[in-house]
Amino acid sequence: MPHNLLLKDLSQMHKIILIIVLLFFSGLLFAEAETVSDENTAARVLSKQLAENLKVEPPFNIKIRRLVYEGYGVSSVFAENLLDVIKDELKNNEDEDFPSVARVKREVKFRSLRILPDEEEKTEAKDGYLEGSYRDVKDRIIVELRLVLENGSSFSSAEISLPVSGLKHEWKPRGLDIIKQSQKEASKTIAPKPNDFSIKIKFNKEKFIKNDSFEIFFNSEIDCYLVLLYQDVDGNHHILPTRKDYFIRNDWHDNITDPLVIECPCGAERIYAFASEEPIYWKEQAMLESDLEGYPSSYPLRKILNQHRSLDSNAKKTEKIVTLTTMEGKKKP
Repeated sequence: MPHNLLLKDLSQMHKIILIIVLLFFSGLLFAEAETVSDENTAARVLSKQLAENLKVEPPFNIKIRRLVYEGYGVSSVFAENLLDVIKDELKNNEDEDFPSVARVKREVKFRSLRILPDEEEKTEAKDGYLEGSYRDVKDRIIVELRLVLENGSSFSSAEISLPVSGLKHEWKPRGLDIIKQSQKEASKTIAPKPNDFSIKIKFNKEKFIKNDSFEIFFNSEIDCYLVLLYQDVDGNHHILPTRKDYFIRNDWHDNITDPLVIECPCGAERIYAFASEEPIYWKEQAMLESDLEGYPSSYPLRKILNQHRSLDSNAKKTEKIVTLTTMEGKKKP
């Protein structure tokens, strides 16, 4: 066989092998995910799998946490409606494995956030938490759910695949692409140093609907100065006014900002927290002077991150990103 023909045959063979490999891994991707056609069927199948795959003897009082887009921590109308249907399916489990199934409720108290028990909870039943994630792969949505104990160990799981065309509700919240772009921008900045101390940020709700009050709870290992940068669904940045002089004591603090109310457009949003044991003075002081009253900041995120990370001070400093989902209101199935 002539040399050039042999090379051509080898090239064709390589292409065939590559196609076979791609098809193989594509098959693996969906091998464990049962395929369904619509959201209601997805809820029934996921609930059935969770009951069938139990590794710990029931019954369980189930508290439903969140179903979020994988890797970004944001929810959607699709995710919220799916969890509501799953809640009803688990409640109707014929073996009564789940005597109580309820969405997580929070009681806001000074210095703490406490999970409220559901009225139907049985004291002899163990507590379990339902959480999960979903992702889009080409024209399909893959949903993965797990039941976990208080210590985080999983005792059941479920997974399905359904076509995007079978969805009745929005799965991709507004602002998600902007968050993805923000992460790309952040990766091009000065690399962050290890945090010098720990801070925690929590909200008064798991999700927010238009006109809800929005409260931020903050805790720090040390006394610190704090700047909160809010990124809305359109990528605009706002510096939220906190306590006087932005100085926070090392304790849990309720509602550290001025009163806030959720307004639309709604979707995937973020809060960037910058904390330091000394006052935070960025190089462009005009940004702080004009924006600390909550006015929009015209500075790009990349520049803000670079300025904070390049501070010359030897003072301890840290930063944290928290994602939240805001909605206009759930659409009923």
